Amino acid sequence: MSTRKPVVNAHYPTRRVALASCRAVGGNISLFVPSTLAISAGTDVRIQVSFGDAAQTFELEGTVTWRRAQARGLGLEPGLGVQFVPAQRFLAAQMLAFCAGRPLGAGTAAEPRIEAQVACQVLIGKHQLAGQIRDLSATGAFVAGRVFSSLHKGTELSIELSRGWLGFGIKRLKARVVWSGCKKGKHGFGARFVEDASRTRPVLRRYLKAT
Repeated sequence: MSTRKPVVNAHYPTRRVALASCRAVGGNISLFVPSTLAISAGTDVRIQVSFGDAAQTFELEGTVTWRRAQARGLGLEPGLGVQFVPAQRFLAAQMLAFCAGRPLGAGTAAEPRIEAQVACQVLIGKHQLAGQIRDLSATGAFVAGRVFSSLHKGTELSIELSRGWLGFGIKRLKARVVWSGCKKGKHGFGARFVEDASRTRPVLRRYLKAT
């Protein structure tokens, strides 16, 4: 029996329109796709995204969460609400970066990221979990660890970068989760540091230089 996913073409007149059609839902990214296709909620689909003002295209997989048929007299465009599956969150973030006029590799990063391999501890409430920073900037980081891939957007936590003798020399930064899922084959979460870059940059100088 075939499990081939329906293909939905999502064309937006401009990248700005596509950006305005995206929403954050419980840590996931969802997209309003203008379409007259009668696809039921719960159906897995492939979305082929194109733009009227750029040649770049994206292909993502997601699940239809709702459908709006033609609403005559209300001026509402028919279409589908599609939520991207966890493995597609980073690609969806790349699409948003492109629509916002930023480099695709930036994803949700506010500053350019550089690759890293820095062991860390993630403190979430009373829990302390081991992770590894895979890319880093003065404003945020991607922390790898399969246990982190289901963290919700907005979760507040602390990232501990080093442990000194008897606890001295600990570098700990407060952060907030902006997305979670898979990036370059690694499960984890993207976080933005709560403090301003002018405060975090001196703390991170050693790691930014080392990478």
